[in-house]
Amino acid sequence: MNQYPALSSIPLELFAAIIDALGDTKTSDNCKSLMACSLVCHYFLPLCQRHIFRTVVVNQNQRSDIFTPTASSLSFAQVISKSPILATYIKKLVYCITASDLNHALADKVAAALQQIDSLQSLVLNCYVLQGPSSDDEELNGRRPIAEFERRLVWDELPLRPSFRRLLQLPTTRGLTVANKIVGFSLQDLGPAVKSLSLGKATSDLSLDGFDYAGPPPAITELLVYDIQTAETLVVGKRSDGHPLLFFTDVKKFAFVWCQSSRSVELCRKLVSKMETLRNFDTLVFSNFSLKGLAEGLAPANIAKTLKHLAVSLYILGSEGETPFKALSEELKEMKGNNVLLTIAITITIPDNCTCATGQVWNRFDEILTSSGSWPCLKKVRIEFRISRKWRQLGDFDRDLANLTSTHMRKLTSSSSVDLKLKCTDRHD
Repeated sequence: MNQYPALSSIPLELFAAIIDALGDTKTSDNCKSLMACSLVCHYFLPLCQRHIFRTVVVNQNQRSDIFTPTASSLSFAQVISKSPILATYIKKLVYCITASDLNHALADKVAAALQQIDSLQSLVLNCYVLQGPSSDDEELNGRRPIAEFERRLVWDELPLRPSFRRLLQLPTTRGLTVANKIVGFSLQDLGPAVKSLSLGKATSDLSLDGFDYAGPPPAITELLVYDIQTAETLVVGKRSDGHPLLFFTDVKKFAFVWCQSSRSVELCRKLVSKMETLRNFDTLVFSNFSLKGLAEGLAPANIAKTLKHLAVSLYILGSEGETPFKALSEELKEMKGNNVLLTIAITITIPDNCTCATGQVWNRFDEILTSSGSWPCLKKVRIEFRISRKWRQLGDFDRDLANLTSTHMRKLTSSSSVDLKLKCTDRHD
């Protein structure tokens, strides 16, 4: 006698719960299982598809997750046209704008597909307008040649802008990332539900024109600013009704790319002074810029009482990496005593044939972070070195890390109140 029950005797709700459990954690094995389950029967198909199509990527040539559905603009439009129900499963859309999207005929098809999305949570926009025209004409619908779009794309000239604006106005859309090379993005396109805003590299000249304002400015809780001109617009810009472009009061996480200028310090200080509940501050610094002023930028009194987590990413560009790390140590010195930091995380990306810092610099870092009464709440210090795999193989970095902690960071290593961890990972260029 068969000791196992027939599948038909198992409640369908149990199968649905198992599929949902697989979809909640998107590992490679779980994705394989979801794809296999989708072929079992008609009942399983939509249960699996709502997880498989939760994140969709359009026009991206490289991807780290091979189980995320990826398609060209045309393929995306065709698939959604044949199965509109798939659009209702999309929670995160990563759309890489290419030259083809400047063609109004194709844009109309893509717009029809985007119209079917009704429960989006996150929109990521990239711009890779690098190839030539997709038609024989050098001009698309009377517009200037594609060559002029190679370095940037003007938001107001994008045929899909109304479609993206509709997605941003959905009550479910919480996050927007404008990743790169998009100029003149209009903050008026943000819907009231958007809480996370990332304005990435080469996103500049925020537009203040175009749409009438309706309702209060969006109240952001997470903000990343990559461009100093964008930061200045956010600080001084006003809507025509006199309101600021965004409400910063509830920002809890702020990321800012540091530039070597007093203007960076001033803009950072003005922005964080508006953030009454800021808990996380991340900054990215290239070694040709100075970190001087970081402590001053975080000086507003409200920040000293709320900031819990500080993360600094240093990108070493030259042959000598000591200067930026030394500058970071001095900025930390300025923050001693007046803080409630719980964690400090430092990521150092190092090119080949470069030393990060001498023992003397590390000794100074150790001394600053173990000064009595200077860091009353500090619990964790994390330092990650990112080095090319080839360069790691030529040296003994495990030995170097062990020597670093035992010789130059003795106080932190032996501290009973602060947990210090160092690691070395592969650099991805």
